[in-house]
Amino acid sequence: MDWIALTAYAGLVAVAALFGAAARAVRISPAVPALVAGLVLGRTGFEVVPVATLLGLFPAVLFHVGLLLGMLGHRLGQGMLRLPASEVARRSAPPLLLAGASLLAEAALLPVLLPDAEPDRSFRRFLLPLSFVLAAFPLLSLRDIRHRPPSDVGSVFLVAVVLFGAVYSFAPSLLWVRPIDRGLFWREPVLILGESGALGVGAGVLYLLLTRKLRVPRPVAAPVLLALLAEAAFYTYLWLPFAFLGAGILLGRAGETAPRIPGARILFDECTFLLLGGLVFAPDLFRESLARPALLHAAWLAVLLFVIRARIPAGRDLVTGPGLLFLGLALTIRLDRRMGPLTRYTIDFALPAWVILRAMIAGIRNLERRRDRAPRVDDRGRASG
Repeated sequence: MDWIALTAYAGLVAVAALFGAAARAVRISPAVPALVAGLVLGRTGFEVVPVATLLGLFPAVLFHVGLLLGMLGHRLGQGMLRLPASEVARRSAPPLLLAGASLLAEAALLPVLLPDAEPDRSFRRFLLPLSFVLAAFPLLSLRDIRHRPPSDVGSVFLVAVVLFGAVYSFAPSLLWVRPIDRGLFWREPVLILGESGALGVGAGVLYLLLTRKLRVPRPVAAPVLLALLAEAAFYTYLWLPFAFLGAGILLGRAGETAPRIPGARILFDECTFLLLGGLVFAPDLFRESLARPALLHAAWLAVLLFVIRARIPAGRDLVTGPGLLFLGLALTIRLDRRMGPLTRYTIDFALPAWVILRAMIAGIRNLERRRDRAPRVDDRGRASG
């Protein structure tokens, strides 16, 4: 774990928090100045921060996303994963079907939409990993984590996280494996995600042993084990967010209270990911190759959200729009130096979709509020309510 990068990332978080505070002071959305500042200071504007410096923040972003997934896993352990296996499978079927259909659609359309991006590269080596990432975006755009994970956390998040973990597992190997072994696409995710989850479960068991049997104070045990877990995951090339997820699930199932993290509210502030996303956004690449596919992708997500929110029972409660994980997981792929050039297009697809979807959700909510406040008229033409 690069603790120097984590220190630099803490400075970025502080700058993003200042943008957020200034925006709230003038009563505008904190996301707006953070994203605009990132675009102005990044490659879209003056390019104040070199790309190499931003890529060096990858371990810190992974740690940040890991903390979010640890809290998400804790809610899963307290809730859905306490249900019988048959009920968990039943609830997981819709997001799995949506992800599978999205994966097939992306795999079929990306070669058509990106014909000139890498014409001499093979589909499986470069476009298929990007298809996995974009297949997770519909799930992450449905639900939002802008605060602590909601009480009804379910398999929508879990399926999306597994898709990102699969990309992390097999995409780097595709760049040097000759010829491509088809078993790579399932063997590597099973091994890496399985070992990552087992590492997190082991850390959770050790935490319970220290705090319940040996009476080590929880404020002492939690940060020490977080640091050791991060070091172990990076040393063994496992996926840190999935390790944190495994630890959180175990602690949730054990009935353990979620460890308190100093400054946890800042972890759930979108301004950090928006500022960093704006800094790494590539406008020249977007104009040349990605504008049409990215906007079509955003339009498809907008139609999906509208249909689910308007036509499915409880859709109004389910669909809250993209949030932290939508941006954070996209950044973990974008900043990973081991990924292929096409796989790292994630943030160039994510930022336009985030802007369009959040504006759409805000518009729908305003219409719903007006409709709810409008007086009802009975059969005799008298207003009520």
